[in-house]
Amino acid sequence: MYRAALDQLLENVGFTGDSLFAKFAAFEEALQTNVAPNWSRKPKIDTLRHIKKLADSEMHGGELEAIPETSKESIQIIQNLFLYLVRSIYTEPARKAELKNKLQKSLEDTK
Repeated sequence: MYRAALDQLLENVGFTGDSLFAKFAAFEEALQTNVAPNWSRKPKIDTLRHIKKLADSEMHGGELEAIPETSKESIQIIQNLFLYLVRSIYTEPARKAELKNKLQKSLEDTK
C-alpha cells in the first residue's frame, strides 16, 4: 500500500524512473539542489524516508513489525502525511485556482 502510493505520488509530480528507488533518488536530488517543489520542503525528508522504508519492507516480503520504529502511532503519522501531501499537491492548488477564477470573473462583471 505505501509503496504504490509513494511511487504514484512521486511520478505524478514529475519524479520519474523505473523504480521507486530511482524516483526517490531524483526527489532527494531535487531537495539537495533546491529545485524540489514547495510542498516537499515542509514535511521532513526523514518522514518520507520512513515511508520508503516501509514500502521497501512490503515489497521485499518483510513484516512491518520487523521495523522497530513502526507502531500504530507512526502508521497514523504516515497516513496523515499522505493526506497532507494530497492536499498540498492536488486539493489546495485546485482550490486556489477556483478562487482566483471566481475573483477574476467578479472583477470582470464589475466593469
